[in-house]
Amino acid sequence: MPTEERKGIWTDQDAPGREPTAAKDSFDVLVVGAGLEGGIIAACLARNGARVMLLEEGGHPRTRLGESTTFTTQMTLRLIGERYRVPEVKYLASFEGTHSKVSTSGGVKRNFSFVHHRPDAPQNPREVHMVVPPPIGFTQNHYFRQDVDNWLLTLAARYGAQIRQQQRITGVATDPDGITVLRAGEAPLRAKYLVVTEDERQDWARRLGVEESQARFRTHSRTLDTHMVGVTPFDEVAPKAAYRNPGRFHEGTLTHVFDGGWVSVIPFGNHVRATNQVCGVSLHLDPRKHPAAACPPEEEFHRVVSRYPDLARQFAGASPVRDWHRTERRQRSVTRSSGERWSLVGPAAGVVDLLFSGGLSTGLESTQVLLGRLIEAVREDDFSPKRFRDVAELEQGLLDFTDDVCANAYLAFGDFDLWDVAYRVWCVSQILSHYEINRAYTKYRTDRDPVHLARVDNPWWQGRKLPQDGPYRSAMRFLQHANERFQAIEAGDAVPAEVVAELRGLLAGADFVPPVFGLGDPEMRYIDPPPHKVPLTLRWTRSTAPEDIGQLTRDGLLPFVRTRFARGEFEFAEELRNLAAGLPLVGRRFRVPAPE
Repeated sequence: MPTEERKGIWTDQDAPGREPTAAKDSFDVLVVGAGLEGGIIAACLARNGARVMLLEEGGHPRTRLGESTTFTTQMTLRLIGERYRVPEVKYLASFEGTHSKVSTSGGVKRNFSFVHHRPDAPQNPREVHMVVPPPIGFTQNHYFRQDVDNWLLTLAARYGAQIRQQQRITGVATDPDGITVLRAGEAPLRAKYLVVTEDERQDWARRLGVEESQARFRTHSRTLDTHMVGVTPFDEVAPKAAYRNPGRFHEGTLTHVFDGGWVSVIPFGNHVRATNQVCGVSLHLDPRKHPAAACPPEEEFHRVVSRYPDLARQFAGASPVRDWHRTERRQRSVTRSSGERWSLVGPAAGVVDLLFSGGLSTGLESTQVLLGRLIEAVREDDFSPKRFRDVAELEQGLLDFTDDVCANAYLAFGDFDLWDVAYRVWCVSQILSHYEINRAYTKYRTDRDPVHLARVDNPWWQGRKLPQDGPYRSAMRFLQHANERFQAIEAGDAVPAEVVAELRGLLAGADFVPPVFGLGDPEMRYIDPPPHKVPLTLRWTRSTAPEDIGQLTRDGLLPFVRTRFARGEFEFAEELRNLAAGLPLVGRRFRVPAPE
């Protein structure tokens, strides 16, 4: 049961009446957790004049899940860099920027693929999906998190944030004027506001009295993860002649799905200029179908993948290069994510699942909004809870939306036809949200008028119930209806085959998504829209699409093409180096020398 929010002082020993000694330093904001969100928050606050302390209870280098970006992730990073005048954050918004300015240890993500498996059977090439972003866009990333997170830590320090690592936090004290963080063996730290970005053991949720002992989410999953070498590129298991896939599996994020779970394969050495040959590997299992095995995690991993012959082939020669990490149920939630003088954001506010690479984008989207509230609070010296209430609602709404997407996918994994429909429903939401954030960014970049950001600061893709009578009505009603039909299957009130036929029929007649994506055609499993079909899409926006969706598509497509060539937005020299590196002779000077 959730506990009442604690007032005054609370320590890990719950020793009532213990008063902190005099605080050593006083700051505007204390940020706990030196990961992606924490580093960005500290850097942006310091850049905008706040006195910031970034606290890390562990130390760098350290590993974190969440290594694959999405379009939303990278456009949100681009917006944060532009909105809060920290242009270095934009380096993380493309593979070329990250490789040239942050770290060469990351991988490239040129596509996003999903391969369905059945027990004890060869993989069926017709049960595969792949999304290839158009070449006019930027190239997405596989972050080697220990390097990216450490780079953000140093960025925050360069802008003036103070850094403390290896901090053992023992308690927190709140009062009307601020917050005090107690540390073992060191003087307390005093600040006007506290932001917690990481809370794997839910220590902070307990300290603040907002822990939910059982996560509220529909999704149930547990995780086993490591980094490996010797992972066979899936292209060697699944030849292009049989699969006809538009991009190489190894050059993107590969997701193997099967009844009750999925495996993520995130290579870092998947481009010609790679310096890091390890591969991020994680196994995600619904514990209701796959209870925890009484064996070491590595053995459990191989037990599971051995049931699927072509999946097992990919890992036949693989070896871990760090200890396996195994969780119990991964989902965490809180009763609320802001209170008197504090906010939880990112993983500290809740964790659903890494499916569809959505974990990073959820935390960064709420971070993008929270930063504006924090900067205003520092300037006005007003940290009243009402200033942050809508950010907390947004955070929890994004988590609930993500939960429904993931829970529906887990429900569908065992039935390819149902999974095929779940994938297409996800694509609808992604296409529309991509256009929305494209439009917001390009218009804001033109005149810096915050009115353009209203629909990303308060997006439609949040909560359990989507708006039915606002913009994009036909799409919203379809997405809401699809979610309800999946929940009806879960409750035993609908037959999967009937839901598949119904939703496929709705997609076939849909007017709310460009036909070039082929979501209404069950035979089209690959999304790879060629540039020469852009005019057809523009014609669709003026002839068939609802007026608001047609306008959204034009606003999200054409201005972004212009932004693509704007100074400071893309690393053209690095793109040319990557192209040249693939050439046999000319490219040698751009590649890492092979060991003799």
